[in-house]
Amino acid sequence: MRRTRLLSGILCAVLMAGAGAEPADGEEEKEAQEKVLRYVNYYPVAFDELNPANLKENTEYTIGYHVLEGLMRIHQYQLQYGMADGYEISMDGCTYTFYIREDAGYSDGTPVKAEDFRRAFLRSVEENPDSEYVRLLLNAEEIINGKLPLEMLGVEALDDRTLVIRLEHSDSRFLEYLSLPEFAPRREDAGEYLGAQDCNGPFYLEENEGKLFCRMEKNPYYWDRDQIALDAIESVYYAGTTEACQAFAEGKADVVPLASQEDAEGYPGNARREMTGTCDNIYFDLETDGPLQCAFLRLALNYGLDREEYGASLGNGLIEPNARCVPAIGAGACQEYVDLYGGGLFPMKGDQRVAKANMRQALETLGLDAPEEIVLPFYVHNDYWSKKEAALVAEQWEKKLGIQINLIDTEGDEIADVLEGSGGIILYSSGEAFANPEEYLKRWNYDYLPEEANDSSDQFQNYISQAEAQSDEQIRMSILYEAEKVLLQDAPFVPLQLRYEMLLVNPNLTGFEISADFSGGPYDFIYADFN
Repeated sequence: MRRTRLLSGILCAVLMAGAGAEPADGEEEKEAQEKVLRYVNYYPVAFDELNPANLKENTEYTIGYHVLEGLMRIHQYQLQYGMADGYEISMDGCTYTFYIREDAGYSDGTPVKAEDFRRAFLRSVEENPDSEYVRLLLNAEEIINGKLPLEMLGVEALDDRTLVIRLEHSDSRFLEYLSLPEFAPRREDAGEYLGAQDCNGPFYLEENEGKLFCRMEKNPYYWDRDQIALDAIESVYYAGTTEACQAFAEGKADVVPLASQEDAEGYPGNARREMTGTCDNIYFDLETDGPLQCAFLRLALNYGLDREEYGASLGNGLIEPNARCVPAIGAGACQEYVDLYGGGLFPMKGDQRVAKANMRQALETLGLDAPEEIVLPFYVHNDYWSKKEAALVAEQWEKKLGIQINLIDTEGDEIADVLEGSGGIILYSSGEAFANPEEYLKRWNYDYLPEEANDSSDQFQNYISQAEAQSDEQIRMSILYEAEKVLLQDAPFVPLQLRYEMLLVNPNLTGFEISADFSGGPYDFIYADFN
């Protein structure tokens, strides 16, 4: 299982969050001396039941990012040293030797040792056997399949400060994977759930109870503690934006996520619009016999959609039309990739000539006489924005291509489940663990495509393998662009739009940035401060 976030409809606009609250009675004097950042969270979490090997939702990842640290860390899209202060890589790219910093410690002062990292990798193999990051480790596949004992995993602690990790094959992204919370060190006496003494990051988790409040205090033993200005970070749950905005107005919250631009209108100068790294695509059921197995029809759907017209009709300031796989996120690799290779296969305004030519080919291939004989069920999450988005897309396809679209409301969060066996389509949102073009491309699995795509599948996978082994970043990106072109030529989906979020931010808050690297959740407060 890859670290892919899947969200549907309006949920995307409010689940990218965190929390803020009023200090408890009797704490005023202490608060006056402390720098405490409060952020708003709309998603209840059992903070006393966090499993670092299996975190879920952005809320948990945000906490994991601040209280745990792996050998490496990603901060503002940049790969940095974490618990390691040096490493060596073998010539074949398959063996990494890490040197753990002498001042690496847990929040109770216990030193972090190489064996703690080995313990974390062993636990990840047991608890996340489907993770592609875990299966990259030497012997992991055989261990998971019961052919080798767990002790044969390619991770070895040579001494307290030296860790050796061996891989099945080289992967240029491996150092980034080491920033995931599941690969943070696990002390020998660690329990199932994360406690204060288990935290080795910039902050440590207080003994919080319940699901509505979480306090993280500065770790006095963190190696970079002199650069940490905050004394504590607090996350408090609010049921909706009305209550959260009121808390912001009263100075009880410093960062508040909003569901729409309209929610921010009463707070001029305090609102920020930020890309989340979440892409909305129209997914096809390609495992079921039906018209969508015809590549010409899939291409007609892509070329026949005027995404600019769609965006203007939608009128949602938190949506940006999109016609490719990779979003231009922040200052990282994705932004650089899109800057270098800005031309996508599908024009943003569509191309009706190409769309109609593909539709004619589709009718001939399917043995049909007219476009209206093609009927596609479109399953839609039952909320206002999802229904409006789907209706606008359906209207264009019916008008410009002549096919029929049946919109079907769907309840619940697991909307993807209804697609199986339907031969239809859904609107779904997803975001990747890392803001890197390779992550956004690798999520597309050709296994479900019809046999006609076998040659393209081999070509696509070959490009991905080349990119994984390529150490030169510019060459790697050029290879990924070739992979993206091959993928889009088979049109296994319809890229539709990118999602943004609105935030209210305390104007005195500095050093706080949004991060679309889901390895750390959406928020990065590590080096935040107040003027």
